[in-house]
Amino acid sequence: MKIFKKLGWLLLVAFILFNTGVILFGKTYFYTAIAKTYLSGQSGPGIYDLKKFDSRTIPSRQHKSWKKASDYNTKAIGKPGEDYLNSLGTKAFLVVRNGELFHEQYFDEHTDTTVSNSFSMAKSIVAMLTQIAHQEGYIASLQDPVNKYLKEFNKPGCEKVTLEHLMSMTSGLTWTESSGNPFSDNAEAYYGTDLTKLVEKMTPETTPGKEFEYKSGNTALLALALERAIGMPLSEYAALKLWQPLAAEHDAYWSLDHDGGTEKAYCCWYATATDFARLGQLMLQEGHFNGKQLLDSSFVAEARTAAPVKVKDGGENSRYSSRSFWLVQHKGKHYYYLRGILGQYIIILPEENAIAVRLGKKREEVNEDGHPLDVYRYIDLAKELLH
Repeated sequence: MKIFKKLGWLLLVAFILFNTGVILFGKTYFYTAIAKTYLSGQSGPGIYDLKKFDSRTIPSRQHKSWKKASDYNTKAIGKPGEDYLNSLGTKAFLVVRNGELFHEQYFDEHTDTTVSNSFSMAKSIVAMLTQIAHQEGYIASLQDPVNKYLKEFNKPGCEKVTLEHLMSMTSGLTWTESSGNPFSDNAEAYYGTDLTKLVEKMTPETTPGKEFEYKSGNTALLALALERAIGMPLSEYAALKLWQPLAAEHDAYWSLDHDGGTEKAYCCWYATATDFARLGQLMLQEGHFNGKQLLDSSFVAEARTAAPVKVKDGGENSRYSSRSFWLVQHKGKHYYYLRGILGQYIIILPEENAIAVRLGKKREEVNEDGHPLDVYRYIDLAKELLH
């Protein structure tokens, strides 16, 4: 009995110390994180987290469905491919060819009307919106310093950080990027209630424009500058300039840090698989969609070109563009794609005039070239269906 009594006291002391530390260090988002993960049966962020957070609606207007190819869903993925998709908790796998829906497949409870989390695919969306703002004259140049639009970011050393540095992940600013560390900036950004305050803490660490280092804070900061430049909530601008011109079938949603607050723009755009596909189709069509040039073709060219910088190990960057898109080479072919932490992908396959969308709950480990191993498999599966 004495052992259990001592154990009880130790647990009580640990509990008191933990809560004291949480309050003293301003980490009260821990409580939110615990409530929205472990107490709801999750170990971390999930693809169906929309209702757990405040959000803004990105309304669609012209509900235009994809035209289905004459051979729509006539070719099935073989058993090895099906087993692989299921092993990683895949919820949707789509292929669009020649602007027509060619293959459409959903798993478990996920359907064609289910919205799920983009996670970091949203970074590419923010880059698109920044380009549109540049085309409309809200932003004079993507080489403009961030503090031209965000006066609060007028700290020593920050005057050299440009919008393009943020898009290319070469800002050299401080940010702890981690999906598993509860003390990381990512955790506070996802579960906290003041993303602006968190982002404004970023300070110079290395010279901007020299080295690629993936940090979600870069996109969060870019979004704050963009919102200040356009003078309206980011979700409203996204609806007017992107979602509605893309004739999305369904409303999308962007999670906020609190009610009426700031979009978690580095992630957390929720949409259906078929509507996510429209973003890939826009890029495949050189920024042209439904009779309109939404993105300048020069943006698309930059999106599929590696930013001319080094990576952490000192090698040349070949994995990331200056427009927030990932670049991958597979079997002698080049592809570019949008990517989220749990295996959210929109992959553009230019030579096939096709795109592939994969949504799900898990992905494989990242290789030395900076790409999750499963992205190669999805390229292969898409090409097997197409040929």
